[in-house]
Amino acid sequence: FTDEDEDEDESGDSRASGGPSAAGTARARARRRLVWAKVAVILAVAWACVSVSGAVWLALPICAGRALLSALGVATDHDIYAFAIGFYATGLLWEALSSLAFHVASHGVEPVFQALRDSYKWLEKGFSMAVGLGLVPLLTGLAVDLTFGVPWRVANDQDVNFKPVPLWVAGVVTLKVGLRLTHAVPWLSPPARRALLAIQPPARQLDLVTVLQKFRYRLLMPLLIALSLPYAVSFHLMPLVGVSEGARYAAWRAIFPMSAGVGMAWVALTRAVSSVMQVHETIRDSMYLVGRRLHNIES
Repeated sequence: FTDEDEDEDESGDSRASGGPSAAGTARARARRRLVWAKVAVILAVAWACVSVSGAVWLALPICAGRALLSALGVATDHDIYAFAIGFYATGLLWEALSSLAFHVASHGVEPVFQALRDSYKWLEKGFSMAVGLGLVPLLTGLAVDLTFGVPWRVANDQDVNFKPVPLWVAGVVTLKVGLRLTHAVPWLSPPARRALLAIQPPARQLDLVTVLQKFRYRLLMPLLIALSLPYAVSFHLMPLVGVSEGARYAAWRAIFPMSAGVGMAWVALTRAVSSVMQVHETIRDSMYLVGRRLHNIES
């Protein structure tokens, strides 16, 4: 039972009723062709939408994951890890935007602004934590790497390549070691030890997170100066006097270990002078007491 049979039946009916058979058959065929054309267009549009959306939703997490991994300095050879990280990141972003849009549609814009004003202190706390727990260890690790790592692992004719995650880990380890040394060795830095003892909770050991939250800006400024001053001298002042590029690069690399050596020599010299002065004070006090005792005996 095909379309031709239907057409024949309709033509037979039309002949039986006395109507125009050819015109009715043509209109019926035109209607059926139009219906099939609409179905084909709908299927083609649906297929194109599914293909484009599938390609976008597959490529977008991969691109986002690659961007995040490259920003963190982590290299990966498999896109499955980039897809997983990007999928979670884009999913959280989509959920946050959807919740914000629903809240705005339900309660208006004013509650959102009020919430933003109320959350200012949380944003400030988050920025402070990012500076204390992120930027300060990262700059510390960079200074340690430039002082002890780069002169040994990078040749003079090679460029220095820094990775944020290893530098942050090295900075955290360095800060932990420095905190323990400051507590264990009183003469190493008496002002720093007094500042740490002032914030140490009773009957509990001081941790690194508390120290970074309390002294984040006092640690940030010396680190920025120690890292930016050699760079400014090497690459901005030396070209003014006609120093070659290789000499500037070598000077920039040599400043950090030389500064560390001078600093350690200064600490050792200060400790030696302090020890000599303590011995001198002890001998003077003992001689004063002996002389006073002899004077009392003679009297």
